[in-house]
Amino acid sequence: MEIIPDNIGNLNSLEYLDLSHNKREKIPETIGNLPSLKEN
Repeated sequence: MEIIPDNIGNLNSLEYLDLSHNKREKIPETIGNLPSLKEN
């Protein structure tokens, strides 16, 4: 996947998201809406 969609913020149960080793220049602001996301 080359694009992280804006609707990623709708994934209320998402706990882990590994964005290491990617070539994304931009991450959608909606990623801040992930209430269950845990720090690694």
